Amino acid sequence: MDANASTVLLGITGEEADLAYEKVENYLRACRISSKLSRARLAAMFVNDAARDRSSGTSSEQLVTIAVAKAQSFISRWVSDALPDSEHGRLSLSESFLLIYLSDIQTKYPGKFLSDENIQDDIKVLFKKRIIRTGPNLEISSMVPRKIDMGVFHEIADSTMHFLNRWPFIKILAAWLFFILALILFFFYTRGKVL
Repeated sequence: MDANASTVLLGITGEEADLAYEKVENYLRACRISSKLSRARLAAMFVNDAARDRSSGTSSEQLVTIAVAKAQSFISRWVSDALPDSEHGRLSLSESFLLIYLSDIQTKYPGKFLSDENIQDDIKVLFKKRIIRTGPNLEISSMVPRKIDMGVFHEIADSTMHFLNRWPFIKILAAWLFFILALILFFFYTRGKVL
């Protein structure tokens, strides 16, 4: 009996099964599973499991949603089984994917990645090398801005600007004098004569 006939017997239409298979296969491709045979085997397994769950009444969601959830839980469980439970416990889906991508297991062991066989010791060692634990838990903190201490120069410049703001005429005069002085210095500098 082929997979399409079994899904029809479970009350799933062929179009729905094809759509679920396509989405799950694309999901596995995004997980960088390069072997077409492995992707096809895993996608068929997840779609059949999802069809069984939906026909038994365990879930009333769409077949695609159930199949992708099955794939995610399988990947997370497979990665967690490669690590000793006593050390790290069950990993979340995001931690599992991070560990998969950091260890690059898909290219190093393409035939063993997500296989039903027992997880080899070399994969366990690879995972242990790549596992990351973040530091202390993030907590809400109170950050109060403080005035920046720029030293004595800042105080002199601040008092000068305060004085010049009170007398705008002196401020304009000082700006023009500074500009004329800069032009005179530039003139003598370009002529090679320094004062």
